[in-house]
Amino acid sequence: MTPPHREFFRYFLSMLHGAFFARYASGEEREAGLADRSQQAAMVTPEACSAAADASHSAVMGETVEGTECEAAIATYKAAESGIGHSVNVVIIFTRCGAPGRIRTSS
Repeated sequence: MTPPHREFFRYFLSMLHGAFFARYASGEEREAGLADRSQQAAMVTPEACSAAADASHSAVMGETVEGTECEAAIATYKAAESGIGHSVNVVIIFTRCGAPGRIRTSS
């Protein structure tokens, strides 16, 4: 069982890439507010996933859920873990790029 919002979050985080760098654009395209909002969104998602994973882990380990509720809690935990991992990967890509579509090499 995969929560339906899982792919939405992955797509949402991936699409933030261009906005994440909006403050570094030249001329009229420069938009620091858009960059700030995309960075805030990139931070909110792992926080929400972490809270969901914690609640699911506590429910399963505390044996407060059984049967389909237990399966749902495990699926939520796995989806949250995946969301956190994807968030980390997106941030790593953000920090490795000098601009959207261009990878910066180490100096």
